[in-house]
Amino acid sequence: MAPALVLTVVCGGSGLLVGLGSSSPLAWAALALAAVPAWTAAALRGAYRPDLDWSGPVVATPMGVLPAGIGATLVQGIDVGVVGTLPIVAVVLIGADPSPVVVGVQFAWASCLAAGALVRLARPRST
Repeated sequence: MAPALVLTVVCGGSGLLVGLGSSSPLAWAALALAAVPAWTAAALRGAYRPDLDWSGPVVATPMGVLPAGIGATLVQGIDVGVVGTLPIVAVVLIGADPSPVVVGVQFAWASCLAAGALVRLARPRST
């Protein structure tokens, strides 16, 4: 519940700020709020990602020694949020103000991705 509340404030405020330069800042806020389900699922998925496996090979980096599979672990969670905002990226690239249809598409897309990510997260891992 807490990630959804925090993300509602963050996304709503960000949408308003982005929309200040347009003719319809409330439409931009609605579009940003429609992405909240995806970012909430991303936060929860990231919180429950597995610990790093230090028993395998390690790689020397400028930041120190890290496990070889660290990249796959670190992107778990953020990937749902990024893919969940693809309709927003499309609207930004087109350069038009978001319509109510686009807001609905964004909400449906984010909700479907969130449901899929959370169902997968709830399944017990096979060992």
